[in-house]
Amino acid sequence: MRLPVRARLWTRLLAVAALLAAAYFTLIPRTALYYVGDDGHPAGVEALYSWGTGGDQTILGDLSDLGGPAGAAESVRLGCGTAFTSGPHETAERTGPEACAAIEAPRRIGALLLLVLGVAGLAGAGRLPAPRFEDL
Repeated sequence: MRLPVRARLWTRLLAVAALLAAAYFTLIPRTALYYVGDDGHPAGVEALYSWGTGGDQTILGDLSDLGGPAGAAESVRLGCGTAFTSGPHETAERTGPEACAAIEAPRRIGALLLLVLGVAGLAGAGRLPAPRFEDL
């Protein structure tokens, strides 16, 4: 199997892209939008990016829209912070830590995997064969 002509260049470009994506996933704060039913647990947790979401809010809604039992439920919009930090009001809300963990755990795992791929790509790019003059 023949490697592409510029294997080192493409490996380094993809590694830098993976590192930038890892930084994006870890450094951009997110907001959890979820409902709290009568049982006290968050349901229908969605993740929003924190720019332009307006901060923490609590609104009354209907949980039957999410497939739950009919009845009133709280709709909460809570700033969760970044993948490795908590938001300023996360612990003040009784369901805050559980809801924020639901959106932060996948992002943290994905960011760590991208970080490992990026570092491995940058470290391994030098071991790839250099292009020969006749390949250019």
